[in-house]
Amino acid sequence: MRPPIELQICRVPTSVWVIFRHHHYLDTNLHKAAICFGAWWNESLIAFCAWLPHVGQKNAKRVTRTVCLPDYQGVGIGNALMAHTASMYSGLGVKCRVSATHPGLIASCNRSPLWALTRQPARSGGRSVGKFRCMDAAKSYQRLIASFQYVGPPMIREDAERLLHSHVEGS
Repeated sequence: MRPPIELQICRVPTSVWVIFRHHHYLDTNLHKAAICFGAWWNESLIAFCAWLPHVGQKNAKRVTRTVCLPDYQGVGIGNALMAHTASMYSGLGVKCRVSATHPGLIASCNRSPLWALTRQPARSGGRSVGKFRCMDAAKSYQRLIASFQYVGPPMIREDAERLLHSHVEGS
């Protein structure tokens, strides 16, 4: 058994992405409208999670980036941050989804009782939506992709509102 890791989680500005961008496995870009959260351990910022509205789905958000710094990978910190922020949104009445191509993230969500599989792992075909090619589909072309919905317990509404409106000092 690993000892528990106690994280402090707070909302962060999109500018924090610069610390994590080169550790993301597919893309270094971040949408400017992303709502971002960071996780600290022993006063060090070690993980990042960003959310966007889920286009075409009313009252829904999707994870767009989850990154844990290399020295802290492999113990579930990124997944814990993603689940904690999904619990926050769920407590505010928002549906939460994640589509993943990273094999470790797919396996973790698949094992977790907090996430329900909504799209079986399949190869992406780089499909188009209307006259526009899906940027994410193009970047993940021929990679396995699976989708999940958060089904874990919602955070208490007051706690969820406090986390959503929290900010690190100086941001």
